[in-house]
Order: sequence, then C-alpha cells, then structure tokens
Amino acid sequence: MISTWPVEPLLVCPGVLCVNSVLTAQTAFAELVGCAASCGYLALVMRAVDAVTPDTRVPLAAAERVTQQPARLLALTFAAYQCAAFR
Repeated sequence: MISTWPVEPLLVCPGVLCVNSVLTAQTAFAELVGCAASCGYLALVMRAVDAVTPDTRVPLAAAERVTQQPARLLALTFAAYQCAAFR
C-alpha cells in the first residue's frame, strides 16, 4: 500500500506565515532577514559550484578508488571530513 504525504499542513503553513507577517512587524522583519540570508547562501553555493573545473581535485572521488575495504572506509571518512572542514 502506498502512503501519501498529507497535503493539509503544506497548505496551512504558508497561510499562517502570511497572516502572522501581516499582523506583526517583528515577524515581517524576521522573514525579510531570513530570505536575504537564504539568497546570500544560495549565491555562495552557486559561485562554489561554478568554480569547479575538470582540473579540480575532489578528495571523495580519489578515496572511492581505494579497493581494500578497511583502507577505503578510512580514506572516505578522512575525505568527507576534509571536504566539510576546509570548504
């Protein structure tokens, strides 16, 4: 049996946000700041994706080429940490 996601919460939440932002100035300002921060983050992500070239070294791709299982797990763990910490 296939279960579907309930549609009602998806329709109610935007309506509640709109009514709340009209009623209070603090909520409208918070939404404005949140939207600006989201747009800024999206611009940074797009700039980082556009900066990738065929010559760009990808540590996870190199770690996946390791064939021995314990060494591969260690290489993938280190590469994931390296990508998360230094990017």
